[in-house]
Amino acid sequence: MPTILEAIGAPVPHQLDGRSLVPFLDGGPAPEDWRRTVHWEFDFRDVASGRAQQALGLPLNACNLAVIRDDRYKYVHFTGLPSLLFDLKLDPGELRDVADDPDYRHVRLECAERLLAWRAHNLDRMLTHTELTEDGPVTA
Repeated sequence: MPTILEAIGAPVPHQLDGRSLVPFLDGGPAPEDWRRTVHWEFDFRDVASGRAQQALGLPLNACNLAVIRDDRYKYVHFTGLPSLLFDLKLDPGELRDVADDPDYRHVRLECAERLLAWRAHNLDRMLTHTELTEDGPVTA
């Protein structure tokens, strides 16, 4: 979305955590502050039938996950299930979960902390740049 907004000359709302890809359209290099990780979240609740919750033995609000992936590791944190960690260099097919491997404990902790920091930074930001004052709301 930021790419399209920049291309048409529209402002990018502060709520968006994405970045414009316009620098790449002309074959330019990545900006210095370009992120090196990918994050995403997935909600797999089945509100209508409850099948996902029943199959996994989870309550409705525990059927979601968050992921952080860089060029070496992929960490998947579930709300109601054990976490997964994959060493993409040694296991590009993501067939061997190393989350409980003692040799990867430090990697798992680092990934979990980075994911938590990302999630805290990207909480609902609709009112992030707004302050209620005696004169009414002020938006940055």
